[in-house]
Amino acid sequence: MSSSPQATCTEDAAPDHISHVNEQLAQLREQIAALGVGKESKRDRQKLNQAIYKLELGDEYVAAVKERDAATKSEAAAATLVAEAAAAAARALEDAAAAAAIALLRHPTPARDKLELEQHYRQQVEALFDEYADHFEQALCEGLRYRTPDHLYAMLLERSGRTPTDIAEGILSRMAAVDFGCGTGLMGVQLRVACCGRLIGCDLSRGMLKVAATRHKGVYDELVASDAISFLRKLSPGSADLIVGCDVCVYLRSLEPMFAAAEAALCEGGVLAFSTESCTLEEASGGLPPNGDGFVERPSERIAHSPEYLHWLVASRGGTMEMVSLAEVDLRMDGARMIRGNIAIMAKRRAG
Repeated sequence: MSSSPQATCTEDAAPDHISHVNEQLAQLREQIAALGVGKESKRDRQKLNQAIYKLELGDEYVAAVKERDAATKSEAAAATLVAEAAAAAARALEDAAAAAAIALLRHPTPARDKLELEQHYRQQVEALFDEYADHFEQALCEGLRYRTPDHLYAMLLERSGRTPTDIAEGILSRMAAVDFGCGTGLMGVQLRVACCGRLIGCDLSRGMLKVAATRHKGVYDELVASDAISFLRKLSPGSADLIVGCDVCVYLRSLEPMFAAAEAALCEGGVLAFSTESCTLEEASGGLPPNGDGFVERPSERIAHSPEYLHWLVASRGGTMEMVSLAEVDLRMDGARMIRGNIAIMAKRRAG
């Protein structure tokens, strides 16, 4: 590896390689812009986004950027370039992963074809996040200024209904806490210090789970490779007193399956907390169910849910759940724009 062009990129060659890669990136983005909206176009878009991601984080390209930074001796410029590269890579991955996760739902197909596509897109999403796992935290936290776990954890500590003992000891969970869609463990790191019982993480990507197990060793008592809804459905009824989903609902259209599975797994008084990207009710397709969806798909192909839809979810459970708090916060950057979203804290009512 040490004799490869990646490791011996000269100062003169670095600008040429950067220009060459940038030309390739521009061509790939032009191809994406020219795609239609059909099923085949979705697959082509996913492949092109993967190609962009690999170019932007390729060893030779990264080495060339470092050579250029060293030549200019500008630490400020270097930091900006790294942040821009990380943000671009993260956006490319988000577009590809979101497209894979929801393309099937956007284009209904016969049952057999639907099952085959579900399996195909699941494999693609797993592969994307597996490949991206090692760079995930840097790109998200530094490139996109991602602070959603901070907001969620703070609201959990501030929620009403906590016992004086829990407040004094800083405890959020004494039985079992679940971090669904845990990724590399950014949320779990914060939850660990507030959990007396077990902390369980689940994620679709085994690569993300591997990073969580090694980089944040000892945070989780158990890590499970599974999609969030299937995992929640397998939990014993009433076995968890805290269920948290950080930046997961952006890949879910209807939240009803997740909400029902979480409610069943919660004990009386247990808490469900999660983040969503936000939209207005006017943006949501047809308003609230049953007349509309309560959510909208953004051009990024991430799903944004209206606050009214979150209140509707609670009301639809017939009084078994209550909304403890709902707050709008800054989630992360998307280019030069800050994405706004909601942190929802809900609780399962006690009998009587």
